[in-house]
Amino acid sequence: MATLTTKLIDLLHEIMRSGKIDIEPTEIEKFVLHQLTIGLKDLNELYQVPTKIQSLNKNLKQIVADLEPIIKNTQTKAITSVAKLRELKNRKFPKGTSPLDDEKVLKFAESLTKPYYSFVETEKLTGISRQTVSTRIENGSLKSIESKTGRPKVPPEEVINLFREHKKLKLDF
Repeated sequence: MATLTTKLIDLLHEIMRSGKIDIEPTEIEKFVLHQLTIGLKDLNELYQVPTKIQSLNKNLKQIVADLEPIIKNTQTKAITSVAKLRELKNRKFPKGTSPLDDEKVLKFAESLTKPYYSFVETEKLTGISRQTVSTRIENGSLKSIESKTGRPKVPPEEVINLFREHKKLKLDF
């Protein structure tokens, strides 16, 4: 690099001696050295690019390594979910239940065989007192069916809701 600088300075001195440029040599030398310094800095930055790329590659490899178990776990969960969905697709659910219901709720619902239940039967099945069932029917928070005798009865769907509520079994979203 030093020989190039020297050649440039000599060339500029010759041009100035010929009278084509009217600038002091020291100013020209400062200008050329300044331009060369800028060029060297740019060149130095270019030489550092591969090092920066290697550092980025190392960081990316670490990120990929960190993500691999997460991706595998997600794939396993996705495969399991798809298998469950296929199973659920072929399953028939009792009225008043959902594929999102807990297995306990589904088994309970499958055990219900009557078109309606008395307050006493509802109490025995769900654990909720017949007085509470009666109160909830009166205030409209529980649907009822009128039996042939004119007495309110609890439809199976409501018995399922009471069972779910009493056992604190939420729909699994």
